[in-house]
Amino acid sequence: MLDAEMRDQIQAILATSDTALIEAEKRILGCAHAELGACRLRRDG
Repeated sequence: MLDAEMRDQIQAILATSDTALIEAEKRILGCAHAELGACRLRRDG
């Protein structure tokens, strides 16, 4: 799950580089938030 520390890490990447949000998410989470949502929908129905 995305916690405050992960959000801070993503925001730090965005603030200090020319990285797109989706790439920053993949770097910290291992996937984009849309992929996480899709997995949860499949699991939870």
